[in-house]
Amino acid sequence: MVAANKAGRPAAYGYAGKHEVSRLTTRRERALVPVRARAESVITWPSGGQQLSVPGFYEITGLAWSGRGAVRRVGASTDGGKTWTDSQLQDQVARKAHTRFVLPWEWNGDEVVILPRSTDERNEVQPTRDEIAKISHIDMDYYLTSTNLVAHFNAIQPWKVNRDGSVLNALSL
Repeated sequence: MVAANKAGRPAAYGYAGKHEVSRLTTRRERALVPVRARAESVITWPSGGQQLSVPGFYEITGLAWSGRGAVRRVGASTDGGKTWTDSQLQDQVARKAHTRFVLPWEWNGDEVVILPRSTDERNEVQPTRDEIAKISHIDMDYYLTSTNLVAHFNAIQPWKVNRDGSVLNALSL
């Protein structure tokens, strides 16, 4: 269960200055309103354009951060988000700073989608792209095709590992 903010919405969305994001009327207003960085994470290995050479042991690594405090945990999924495993946070975890994470992983050569999901000290959980689209009342295609600056799009970034070991952006899949 995701913690709720003052308006009863998932805490990952909160307020954007004087405007609550979901109450803005146009897609442009909602996409461009400045907001403080929320719980975010990204897998840096393996990620887009990289190649796994053979099935076997790998370490999923990445970065997590939050503009509202310290990262408390980063979960990773190697089955498209069906199950989550807590990764190990590296070094000292500081407020409003990048935090490295690592998760041992045995790749069996099958096609998989891997995802990270961070949670910060305020229990704000990084949302999926569908959660962002639902809460902001914006069709997901807007984020995928817009030529406008889309600031603070903190949706979980999925990576697809193909059977040949190639890694592709799975956000639009």
